[in-house]
Amino acid sequence: MNDKSSKAESLPDRPPATLGEALVAHLRPRPALPAVLVMFLGVYLPLLLVDANDGSRLADAAIMTGILVSAVLAAAAGLCSFMPPTLWYALAWWCRATVLGDGLDDMQHLMLMIGQAAMVAVFFLQAWRVATGRFIPTVRAVT
Repeated sequence: MNDKSSKAESLPDRPPATLGEALVAHLRPRPALPAVLVMFLGVYLPLLLVDANDGSRLADAAIMTGILVSAVLAAAAGLCSFMPPTLWYALAWWCRATVLGDGLDDMQHLMLMIGQAAMVAVFFLQAWRVATGRFIPTVRAVT
């Protein structure tokens, strides 16, 4: 291990010092990646593997599971960044408008609506945590 990497590892994380650092710390996209990946795989994979228009219960169950699991992942990650619930909300809207389109059944539509309502709640919960000082993001101290 070189001297530079050992020095960086020993530096503690610190609260953001500038507005730019605060924005970057609150809008980290990395926590959103698992939820986005599960949403894409949970919706696209069943549509690619099974003809969704044939009324397949397997495709419907896989899509519902993908929506539910990705929403849970986005809600959990939303407690450390504003990006996961925001991105999941937009992805669900896009998914309903384009990907699933007219093939969306009532339960899938309901699941997306509930998920979007949950993402709005998670977003405002995180905003409340930030405003009251219950959550302070950190940035890596680099010299």
